Amino acid sequence: MGRAVEAGFERKLDFEFDAIAVGDIAGQLAEIALGTELTLDGFLAPTSRRSKRIRLHITQYARRSGD
Repeated sequence: MGRAVEAGFERKLDFEFDAIAVGDIAGQLAEIALGTELTLDGFLAPTSRRSKRIRLHITQYARRSGD
C-alpha cells in the first residue's frame, strides 16, 4: 500500500500485481522471510507480448527501515 498526491489531494494506493526476479536477485529474495517489507526497483512490462496485464521485473531491492 502506498500514497500519492494528485491535483493536491492525497490518494491511497492499494492494488496487487505480479513480480518476477531472475538470477542472483531471485536467489537472494528466496532467502528473505515472507512478510519482510522491501523497496523494489525495476521495470514494468506486459506478462506476454499481447497481454494487457503487467508484471514488475525486479532489478534491485532493499529492506525497508522503520518509517
